Amino acid sequence: MSEINYFQLEQGIRILELEDALSAARADAGSLKEELDSTKSLHEKDAAILKKTIQDLARLKSDINKLEKEKNLLHSLNPEKLKRSLHEQKRKTEEAKAALIELKNRTKEAHHKNQKEIQNLKATLYKLLTEEDFFAEIGCYRLMVSGFRFPDDTKSDKALTRIRVLNTITSESCVVKKVTTDGKVEIPTGMLLPPEVKQRVIQEWTALNYDKANPT
Repeated sequence: MSEINYFQLEQGIRILELEDALSAARADAGSLKEELDSTKSLHEKDAAILKKTIQDLARLKSDINKLEKEKNLLHSLNPEKLKRSLHEQKRKTEEAKAALIELKNRTKEAHHKNQKEIQNLKATLYKLLTEEDFFAEIGCYRLMVSGFRFPDDTKSDKALTRIRVLNTITSESCVVKKVTTDGKVEIPTGMLLPPEVKQRVIQEWTALNYDKANPT
């Protein structure tokens, strides 16, 4: 084989590897988008709760104003009636204050929840973009959960939780298509893995897909 043809072959193989890596990244990005959509739905629910809280707060403030007016009016009443009315007013005021405190706490909790979800989402996105969303590291190899799907996947294959392996020195990566019952690790790209990495892949694959292999 001529030197030019050998270079073209190497270039073609690298292009295929890059296409596989891009497909894996797009799949991970798709999963993140679903998470973003889910978080957006939660924010909309929290916004509805916050709107109702503001309405309830306005109503309680109105009730407190009415009670204050009633208090001023009671000064002109007889002592016994005034005493009873003051007692009732005090009870209503305490209830209104307690409800107001509860509403403020609910509003604060809803805001805190939204902020926490946003921070978690940013952290997840950062890990995804910087290739730090790995759950195991063996030497220079990192193992990450992948939602990548192959064109020839069967229905049962699509239910699998796959593993992507990244070499942090060469940047070469691959998605494990399947681990057979006899312990064979199927990697379409032909990427070579050290024995200890392959053994860890088998171990993690078994744990991730235990429910699929042993349905109740």
